[in-house]
Amino acid sequence: MAESVLTHERIKSARYRRLKQNAQGIAITVLPMIGFVLFSAIPIILSFFVSFTDINRTDTVTWDKFAHMNFDNYVTLLTNANFWRVMLNSAYFTLSVPITMIFGLLIAVILNKKLHGKRFFRTIFFVPYVCSIVAVSIAWKMMYEDNYGIINTILSQIGLGKVGWITDGKLFMTSLIIMSIWSQVGFCVILYQAALANVDSSYYDAARIDGAGNVRIFFSIEFPCISPTTFYLLTIKLISALQVMAEAQVMGGNKLEGTSGVTAVYYLYELGFVYNQSLGFGGFGIASACSWLLTILILAITAINFKLADKWVHYDS
Repeated sequence: MAESVLTHERIKSARYRRLKQNAQGIAITVLPMIGFVLFSAIPIILSFFVSFTDINRTDTVTWDKFAHMNFDNYVTLLTNANFWRVMLNSAYFTLSVPITMIFGLLIAVILNKKLHGKRFFRTIFFVPYVCSIVAVSIAWKMMYEDNYGIINTILSQIGLGKVGWITDGKLFMTSLIIMSIWSQVGFCVILYQAALANVDSSYYDAARIDGAGNVRIFFSIEFPCISPTTFYLLTIKLISALQVMAEAQVMGGNKLEGTSGVTAVYYLYELGFVYNQSLGFGGFGIASACSWLLTILILAITAINFKLADKWVHYDS
């Protein structure tokens, strides 16, 4: 009888501990979920419906606005030359992604060797990535200045003449790409070096026994083994590149006319909040439509990336 009572008490105690653990888990997760619903899910849903209206930031939002929803905003954007120009700007900026990854991989391969001071150089490469993008943009803007920038000063000293890095619309996106490569390569270096460090050393031993050189080892062993890291970097970097805004806004400012230095996110910001008269239209409705078109583009590119990954990404079985 005493053993039965003791067993019953143990069961009750175990149930109480499980309930307590579940309550603690719910308490920990409920706050982030509330934040997601309030500041992400609801705005996303609202922006979808707003994209079919002509709501401006100066309007008093009423239910009547949602009673006359149509596709006018989407038609306006898809038939507007400025919209396609800024989309091409963003597409051009994505060239920074493969270049950054290539540089990051080369540096990681070098740092993966038995070299002195690896930690120091790894830190040097990673510091720009953790710096404020606004601070980085301001620093590069000062270096790109036509008259007092250090880059043009050096070019002048060697007789090449000054270049309008951020004042010439044809060079602005190229200047933006150079800055992005410099600031983002450190992240690729860290991830690639970690991936290379996890490659099974027995693969290298077997390859060397077969007489494989460093180049053959890299393309036949290292690159396939780090392909999941490459896929991850390619995915997040493409998404990030298509959403770039602060760099273009800080470096371009009001020096560029038209849409030469405007990216897709910068463009939808101007549509919604600046209402630039040179665009001819604006408002929350058309800005929301622009954001959804950009979202569809990102989803399509990501889906293609995942589909093609089956052919070149190799996971350990």
